[in-house]
Amino acid sequence: MPTIAVIVLAALFGAADQYLGSWPSHAWAVDASLLAAPWLVLPFAVGFSQRSARAAVVLACGCTFIGLLAYLAMTLSPIEQAKVSVAGVTGLLRGQVRWFLLGAVTSPLLGWLGFGWKTSRRTWFVVVPVAALVLEPIARTVIGQPIRSAAVRWFEISAGALLLLAGWLRRSRATTVN
Repeated sequence: MPTIAVIVLAALFGAADQYLGSWPSHAWAVDASLLAAPWLVLPFAVGFSQRSARAAVVLACGCTFIGLLAYLAMTLSPIEQAKVSVAGVTGLLRGQVRWFLLGAVTSPLLGWLGFGWKTSRRTWFVVVPVAALVLEPIARTVIGQPIRSAAVRWFEISAGALLLLAGWLRRSRATTVN
């Protein structure tokens, strides 16, 4: 996939994630917006889309940051009816620094794993994104922040199960070809 398309999709992902969170009358939308696992799947998918490990790592980092910046831009946009002020922007940036730091740590690894899965078809490359998708609903329940919408909870778990199934199918196809 062309680099510009991947970057645009990452920006749309970040903006859409924030926009979903602004629908308080729809519990499912707020719950979907609060999910962390899709932010780990993003650099994994970007890595999978690349032709070299270096491009996968660099673009995964870039797309994670583009997605986060789009999230922040949507937060401050007229669509969100934001009242932009220096104090508000400063507070928003301070509150979001941890996500940029976490993205700096996780996105290179996940980009590399996505590329590795594409090139080697080994199932273990999908373990991190699968675990994130399948275990997030459980972890959030344990820490007292459960996903209220059963549809969102089961959609996320199902997405993880489908990714794992795709990993097994890619592996079995690779072993039958070789």
